[in-house]
Amino acid sequence: MDMPSNKINSLIKDMTSNKITKMIMRRKKILIENAPTSNDNGNVHQSEIDEHAKDEYNNENDEDDDTNDRYLPLLKSVNNLKLELNQTKSSIEPIQIVHRATSGLGHRLQWMTSMHHFTKMMNLTNGLFNIWGWECQGKKHDEDGSIMDIFYYLFGDDVLPVSPLEPDEVMYSLPLLMDTVKTIKKSPSRNPTTREEVKELKFINEGPTIYHIFNKYVLMKYISEKEIEIKLQADFDMYTRLRTLYRHNNLARDFTRRNKYENHLVLGVHIRTGNGEKGHFEKKNRGIIDLDQWIISFANMLIDMVSTTKFEQFANGKKPMLFVATDTSKSIDLFKVALKDVQSTKGLDIGIPVIHFTQEYMEEGKGVSYAAKFNSSEKCYQSWSNQFMDMTLLTASDVIIAGQYSSFSQAMPLTIALGHPDPLKRKKFCEVGVYGDVMECVTNYKAWVDLRIRGRSASVAEVIGNETSPKQKFEPRHVMPIFNHRPEAMSSLNA
Repeated sequence: MDMPSNKINSLIKDMTSNKITKMIMRRKKILIENAPTSNDNGNVHQSEIDEHAKDEYNNENDEDDDTNDRYLPLLKSVNNLKLELNQTKSSIEPIQIVHRATSGLGHRLQWMTSMHHFTKMMNLTNGLFNIWGWECQGKKHDEDGSIMDIFYYLFGDDVLPVSPLEPDEVMYSLPLLMDTVKTIKKSPSRNPTTREEVKELKFINEGPTIYHIFNKYVLMKYISEKEIEIKLQADFDMYTRLRTLYRHNNLARDFTRRNKYENHLVLGVHIRTGNGEKGHFEKKNRGIIDLDQWIISFANMLIDMVSTTKFEQFANGKKPMLFVATDTSKSIDLFKVALKDVQSTKGLDIGIPVIHFTQEYMEEGKGVSYAAKFNSSEKCYQSWSNQFMDMTLLTASDVIIAGQYSSFSQAMPLTIALGHPDPLKRKKFCEVGVYGDVMECVTNYKAWVDLRIRGRSASVAEVIGNETSPKQKFEPRHVMPIFNHRPEAMSSLNA
């Protein structure tokens, strides 16, 4: 039997009190025992509770008994209802998840995957409402809904559809929503056809604290292999939808036809020079010290690679072609010259075309486009479209090459390459070393996790080029849920 709506709404309201929140976190063991658990088939809901939590549960004070008697039955009922918050058969008021993204394209997409996954796991089938800002119209806020948001421009709607859970997928239990409940508020509906008030959960940039950058500590302590796969498939679904909805997807398809992708083995390289960018990019030394020499070294490595019998077998008779996604036009010219010179020096005539999507790049040394101020809204919108176009065309390549670590290459390109549900349709994803003369390549996400999160490079990656040269300076940018989330753990995660 469904729980009465007034009791559920009262419960959600009461959860904003510190006493109830602490009580629920201490009783997490009871709640999870009433949720579906992992089985031999891999249907997942992580229910492992550490010894400290067990001891805390067994030694609770009697003062909470009345509270326990009052709220545990309601919580169990909510969990048994599987929190179908937006199903028409549910008696709970609809909740709209809203995500306000900031910074560069890759950063926005990485954290958007967490909100998409969150919306899906909560079975909120009315979709994810996205806000990317109104800077292209010179505004910081949109008071009356009359300004076109960047996300809306790119994908034709504010709301990204989210697929409902499959029958064997497990919904999040209520305690994992605890750090977000306090932000639920009544707001006018974002649906233009109605102005009825709805409950809204709004997240800015990084979303709920149950998501964290995927690092070694998260892998060891907070997430299982099956849960990684569930998140990866949710990400693949999101990026596939975005590519389909992209307003200039027809231009991307036309580009691949004109350049005869079907007749080539396309190597797509993303190289971000920074173009004078400061802040995090400069602080983390993410730029290339000597771009000219780096590209010459890369060209030597590339020519050596495509000259091997192994590559010829891999290409299956197709000729190599290099697609370049970059933040400066200078890089494209350098690639063309370097590949020509290297072939001449080696006495080869392989004839590798270098292609790029024609666009207006930022002036030399003037920084990155997402932070730029444009003299017209049209140029601003076009700049965002150019970035997503480059990302789309990277994913259309047969081999995707990341010049350095970045949220851009680790977002849609890596996920599309390594996360396809059909292993036969996965692609090779490579990451270039510090000096451009070596790269490590993998063909599935587990191998990438082993390489970049576990640090098992020798056993999982194909190394191409100078094996003794320093490998890529790396920071993971993928985001994963922390299923065993406890507030006291966050200090360790962020250390």
